[in-house]
Amino acid sequence: MKKIFFAGVAMKLLFVVAAMVLSGSSLFAQKTGYVKTETIFKNIQAYKNAITQVEKFAEEAQAQLDAEYEQIESLYNNYQRIRQTLTSAERTHYENEIISRERALKERQEKIFGSEGELMKKRIELIKPIQDRVFEVIKRIAESRQFDAIVDVSNNPTIVYYSPKVDITEEVLKQLGIVRTNF
Repeated sequence: MKKIFFAGVAMKLLFVVAAMVLSGSSLFAQKTGYVKTETIFKNIQAYKNAITQVEKFAEEAQAQLDAEYEQIESLYNNYQRIRQTLTSAERTHYENEIISRERALKERQEKIFGSEGELMKKRIELIKPIQDRVFEVIKRIAESRQFDAIVDVSNNPTIVYYSPKVDITEEVLKQLGIVRTNF
């Protein structure tokens, strides 16, 4: 009786393993293409111009914030020098002024560099339309070549090998009407 029970369990286990192997093999049957979006974007002049504009905006905003910080620091240093000569009310006024300016600076920094700040809005305004155009071309190519997935290998160190036959980078550049300048 025990032999029949174990044989039944072994048979079920064998069936489960076989089912897993067969269903897993469909994963390997998927057709996958590869693209190097970094190469594509480096060859799009409008993208390079947009990145330059975003970087310039960030640098200018940071310079303004740095200047404001220096003013606060100067006010604080001045306060430290004359603190002993001030009345209690004057000290409180100075301290409140410094704290108020620091809070305002932090709020301004968040308004510019925060996740929903001006820099992100500028980035979306200038870069997203270009990205959308590239991703639409990738999607069209993937659909026309019946790929199940497209993997971006630009910055993905986990992909050890991919066949150049399934790399659609050049095709995307061609459909975007871009002559490749970076190789």
